[in-house]
Amino acid sequence: MHSALTLNIFLSSATLSVNQAPKRHKDLAVVDKRCALVTNACDFAGPAAVAALSAANFQVIAHDRSFIEDHQRANFQHRHPDAILFDEQEPEALVEAVWTRMGAVEVLVSNDHHPARHVDIESASVSDLRANLDMLVVRPFRLIKAVVPYFRAAKSGRIVLITSCRTKLPMAGGAAPDAARDAANALVRSLAIDLAPQGISVTQWRPTIYIARHIIRTRPLSMPLRAVPMSRRSYRLGGLGVRTRSARSSHFLLPTTRAS
Repeated sequence: MHSALTLNIFLSSATLSVNQAPKRHKDLAVVDKRCALVTNACDFAGPAAVAALSAANFQVIAHDRSFIEDHQRANFQHRHPDAILFDEQEPEALVEAVWTRMGAVEVLVSNDHHPARHVDIESASVSDLRANLDMLVVRPFRLIKAVVPYFRAAKSGRIVLITSCRTKLPMAGGAAPDAARDAANALVRSLAIDLAPQGISVTQWRPTIYIARHIIRTRPLSMPLRAVPMSRRSYRLGGLGVRTRSARSSHFLLPTTRAS
């Protein structure tokens, strides 16, 4: 389920219903388009997901809490003129606002990220651990909890969590981000089992796999493999979504076919 190929098949396996409830004040300009919601759209895998979904003719609903700032909203809208932007600060308010305006959403991309600070355990802050857990586990949990009643009413839905495989290649001082990312991966596995009988698929994209492979493939021959995790720090994870190669690899997010 964790591979790109499996995720593509998983997302492409069925048509999603447009009879989702409730349907209040539906946006008539996009009534004939399938809708996809991407959270935290400005960072990590957000820009790549927005670009790929737009290219597949989805009406993209892009959310970022920074859109409350006029310049942030304007800059993003300039890069993605067809996206509909939301700036709600809490997951529950976002879901209510999106479904009230759009009426139906077929795909939720929960693009969750937080700065991975690597510090010795004696210097580590408990507040930083709590922040990691809140951003990477608690907030996506709240988001999915709010979305599920709508997907259940439609008897279909696709949920993709952007997580990480960083725990497969642990780095010194990474206890807080590693713990949160592993918890997020466990959340995907459990929700996939819970929601599958209701016609709702839950899966994940772990973009760190791509970065790790890129570094190992391009490392200088003089660099020992054990040094690779250190060099990996020089690659900005937030840059993932703005690179062409990343936009191409994000296409497996898309449910691009409809079942008959």
